Order: sequence, then structure tokens, then C-alpha cells
Amino acid sequence: MVRLVVYVVLAFLSQAVIGGALLQAGWVAGWLGWLTIVWNIAWLIVLPLITPRDIYFPVLHYFLPLLIGIALVWKA
Repeated sequence: MVRLVVYVVLAFLSQAVIGGALLQAGWVAGWLGWLTIVWNIAWLIVLPLITPRDIYFPVLHYFLPLLIGIALVWKA
């Protein structure tokens, strides 16, 4: 259980860092970088409050990388 919590926390934090990197690089629109940061930090705070026994919901980790990928393909 502790490993799962560590994984979820690291996954959300790493995706927030990716959002910051997107802002710095300018590869996608700025709002998408900010959305990535806010989305991940918000779920990191909200999930333990609403579902303290199970905070692993994989779809939350896949949604924004999908949007980022679409934006990168659309730009090319």
C-alpha cells in the first residue's frame, strides 16, 4: 500500500514538472502547460480527501499526456 501511495505521489509530481517544462520550452500553448500543473497538483490534494483508502485512478495519469500529444501532433 505504501508503495502505491509513493508511486501516485511521484507520478503526479513528475507530470506537474512536465507541465513546467512545457511552459519553459514553448512547444505547446501556455494554457496547456498550466493546465498540466494545476491538474496534477489538484488531484494530488483532492484524491486523499475524497478516497483516502484508494488513491490510484490510472485514467487521471493518462488524460493530460494524451492532450499534450494531440497538441504536439496538431502543431506539426
